[in-house]
Amino acid sequence: MTKLLVCDQPVIKTNGVPRCDSWQQVDLESLVTQAELFELRELLEFEPVLFGTLITGLLLVFIAGHTAGTVVRTMKRGSV
Repeated sequence: MTKLLVCDQPVIKTNGVPRCDSWQQVDLESLVTQAELFELRELLEFEPVLFGTLITGLLLVFIAGHTAGTVVRTMKRGSV
């Protein structure tokens, strides 16, 4: 296991140099696993607004395609 020192409360001085008074020793593998798990949950989270937008868009495309197909078929019949 790889241990890593992490600053609990970093303070940035006026000259831009960070300073830390309290350090914490953590396991690097647990940090990586927790971050990846959080990102995966965030990516797979269900969003009702996005779902509604996608369904509405797909429904409109479906209706427009069928309407266009009906118009083309009707125009084809009239020209013959």
